Amino acid sequence: MKSAFLFLLMMICLVICPSCYSQNDSIRADKSERKVIIHPNPFLDSAQISITGNYHISTLKISICSRNGRAVMEFVPKQIPFKLKKGDLAPGRYYVRCVDKYGRIPSKKMTIRGEDIE
Repeated sequence: MKSAFLFLLMMICLVICPSCYSQNDSIRADKSERKVIIHPNPFLDSAQISITGNYHISTLKISICSRNGRAVMEFVPKQIPFKLKKGDLAPGRYYVRCVDKYGRIPSKKMTIRGEDIE
């Protein structure tokens, strides 16, 4: 009888406040606030990349993808925000894709400008 009452009480709590039931549920609710910020964008030599919302830095993997979706650069950042240097990337449009243990963070378009000619 006591276990049936506890089960019923737990189900009522879940219906009233589903995001309060466990920490994982509240993190899932915050995933909609997760986004990648690139500044400046477009850039010539380097840009600062940061992520808003909840993310897990030790499982975060960042991919720079070409327009056709192929990863041209992949790395694990040691800290957020971080500076992304152009390096061997050709001028053009890319996508910054981030994934951590909570799932995928919405991709962000990034543009690398060519040399400015006066």
